[in-house]
Amino acid sequence: MKENEKPVLGVCLAKIQDVTRSDLVRRICNEAKAQGCRVQIFNMYTDLYCGRSREIGEKSILNVIRMQKLSALILLSQTILNQEAVDEVVDQARQAGVPVISIDQQHEGCYNVLYEYEKPFSRVVRHVFQVHHCRRVAFIAGFKGNSFSEARVQVYRDALEEFGIPFDPKLLKYGDFWEYPAIAATKELLEDGIPEAIICANDSMAIAVCEVLSQKGIRVPEDVIVTGFDGIERELYHSPRLTTAAQDQPHCGKLAVETAMRLIRGEKLPPQDFYVHNEVRFSESCGCKKLDYHNSNHMLMQIYGEMEEAREFESWIFSMIAMLTDGHTLLEMPEYLQRYVMGMSVVYMQICLNAEFLRACDVDISADTQKDDMFVLAQREMTDYFRPLTRYSFQQQMSDPEKAYSYDLPVLFVPLHDQSDVFGYLIAVFDPDSFHHNRLYSFVMGMNQALSTIRSQSKLRSINRILSETNKELANMYIHDSMTGLLNRRGFFQELERRRAAYQGRQSWIYVASVDMDSLKYINDTYGHQEGDFAIKTVADAISACAGENGICARFGGDEYMAAIITEDPEEDGCRSFAQRLSSRLHSLNEQKLRPYQFGASCGTVLESITEDLDLDRLMKLADDRMYSEKLRRKCVRGEHREQRQ
Repeated sequence: MKENEKPVLGVCLAKIQDVTRSDLVRRICNEAKAQGCRVQIFNMYTDLYCGRSREIGEKSILNVIRMQKLSALILLSQTILNQEAVDEVVDQARQAGVPVISIDQQHEGCYNVLYEYEKPFSRVVRHVFQVHHCRRVAFIAGFKGNSFSEARVQVYRDALEEFGIPFDPKLLKYGDFWEYPAIAATKELLEDGIPEAIICANDSMAIAVCEVLSQKGIRVPEDVIVTGFDGIERELYHSPRLTTAAQDQPHCGKLAVETAMRLIRGEKLPPQDFYVHNEVRFSESCGCKKLDYHNSNHMLMQIYGEMEEAREFESWIFSMIAMLTDGHTLLEMPEYLQRYVMGMSVVYMQICLNAEFLRACDVDISADTQKDDMFVLAQREMTDYFRPLTRYSFQQQMSDPEKAYSYDLPVLFVPLHDQSDVFGYLIAVFDPDSFHHNRLYSFVMGMNQALSTIRSQSKLRSINRILSETNKELANMYIHDSMTGLLNRRGFFQELERRRAAYQGRQSWIYVASVDMDSLKYINDTYGHQEGDFAIKTVADAISACAGENGICARFGGDEYMAAIITEDPEEDGCRSFAQRLSSRLHSLNEQKLRPYQFGASCGTVLESITEDLDLDRLMKLADDRMYSEKLRRKCVRGEHREQRQ
């Protein structure tokens, strides 16, 4: 770290949108600021528990962490339910010589800030037996075999033994720490009668138990005492308020940052465990506190207000998705995105996309662009908005976004992706005391959907463009002769009919010329078919040149050609001189002695005014007859010339 440069504290976690976690991060950020630290936060919006492809995209945020730029790393280990991912982060930090402060999970070689669960949970359990004198007490645990769950089961059994109550297996159920399994466990428990108390291993299950009891007309705490544990935010709005033990978030955040700062300042501190005690709250669900109706009404109004705000914000996000995906290209997207970026409660934001994604969206980028290079699609700085499309190397942009640090506020990194396909990253600078992480979560999910749709639309446009070009090429092949480029028989009649329709209602003329190449068999037999093909194309080019721009020229097969001109002025289009021009052009080619053989062609022509009863077949037959007459005459002339030379 350079002299006078602030140390950088990294924070890595999953699901920062969870209120309890965002609250802990807020406390860490504020304590770090008080200690003179900058903060980088690396968040995944899933906990990596299921191992699905979406989680691969979220896990990519771990690639953004530049350990060599960090002074210490606070890892909220228990929020990431993929142990391999947790171990990967710890190993990367160790290799870079960065100390790791692990919260709520023990790691060898790390500085572990752990919540003291056993003692506060024991106080809650013993309170039920000692203060309320309950003897038929049920327990709903978490996952069977889980260390946290089984430790709490043991506390329950120890309390039974302490108060001389035999253990009854029918009173022990497993609710997997989740609401729905806890509901099933409660219903099963009530089949054997109503216990005096139900102790739950966490608050979520305790709330589920209260719901089942309420549905069955069983009162809490008058008929059954219920207790929870963990002190989740939802418990604040539950009636009755739970007897529980809440995590001391302020102490945890302070302890984690203080430990990091001791290490940053060079204190030789061996890896060890630090404990945070939970705050036990004896409340309404055990009968130790009376219900405050005024407080409940206030909470209901607060919840309603928050729901209305959330509904409006979700509607706003849906509007953003609809706007961005309304057929816009990626380069058009920033213009429509401005309103939504400026509407977020951040002081700084960057949306960075990788080169691969830009190429997939048909964005023309420099050939020397590296695979990992990033492009800033949109950027907000306080009240200013930019669309720079500036290129940065991945390492440069992710490790030290200079502008972001000028605000002396936390810098948050989250991935932008569709399943396992990573598009880029979003960087946000925010005030931890007023920021709503759940809203940024909705914004990012909307961005992911919009970017995915825009890429799909770009691919579809590209496919349609290729199909259109292919169809044009096929259509062109369908009506053109592949060797000469002239129209084929089908194309000739189509174009002739189109031109004829264009002149409908006006006095016009049609000129038809039937052309037959001379000596093709002789050229093929003597010089080969390659030379025969060259001769065919040479005569075709001559016919096309002599017919002019208004000419309709076709190869009918072999050495047979047909040309037509529809015109309002035969003299202007040179119809009467076509045959002479063709003969002169071929004669000129022969004088150049390009080949050891002569180019020649016989031509028969017809010129008639166009009437409603025009018979095109008759005209073409007449032109053919005149062409054969011309061919016969020319053969006779060539024969006379040979006799004279003899």
